[in-house]
Amino acid sequence: MENIYELVQFELNEWISIQDWKIMSDEINKELKKAEGFISRDSATDEKWNVYCIVKWENKEFQEKFMKKILSDEEGMKEFGKFANMETMEMKTLNII
Repeated sequence: MENIYELVQFELNEWISIQDWKIMSDEINKELKKAEGFISRDSATDEKWNVYCIVKWENKEFQEKFMKKILSDEEGMKEFGKFANMETMEMKTLNII
């Protein structure tokens, strides 16, 4: 199978502590673990509190299915927006070679 990585990068909102983000990140992990085709997720921050998440999927179809589901969840996206500065968010899908 063709594994892919999804790289997500964003700034935390200035009023969010790293501890608050860790709680939200754990919730994201719980949801991802239920998703078909999910392999793993790592999350890191830099010195400016930019967040970088790398999510590994079995293939692009599973990744797209999950993204469609999560983006259609208005309440979940609203909650995520409390943590993430959505204007700075970037997402890239990378093929593993």
